[in-house]
Amino acid sequence: MKRSDVQIIVSQAQEELKKLGKDLWNISLLSRITGISRPTLRKCKKEGFVHIHGNTGKKRPSKLRGYQKMIDELLVKGISNSEVIFTKLKKAGYRGGLTTVKVYISKNRHLCPNTVRTFKAVKTNRGRRYQLVAGDCF
Repeated sequence: MKRSDVQIIVSQAQEELKKLGKDLWNISLLSRITGISRPTLRKCKKEGFVHIHGNTGKKRPSKLRGYQKMIDELLVKGISNSEVIFTKLKKAGYRGGLTTVKVYISKNRHLCPNTVRTFKAVKTNRGRRYQLVAGDCF
């Protein structure tokens, strides 16, 4: 259960305790009402429902930064093959991986023009039947 969910549940239970005139942080009553364990409620009371770990707010920039415009231009031209785009990016100095390029292409597929396949298969005589008269040899 997320801390935000616990916070909502506990605040609702505290409203009930407030109406009854009881202590808002009576751990045993809160535990009975909410079904949340007493150690969890103690931790929430101590930390005030705020849990911040060391990496909160940190986000590394994407390796595609600076190359996104180039990929968008290729997609608009109709080039959507990730291998082709990846090799062009490598020549331009891109140092990331192919999977990053594939994910970006799949998210921006709407930039590709809707092209109808112009290649038409040549009609051949496949499946042509030969009927032989009795006694003839093929």
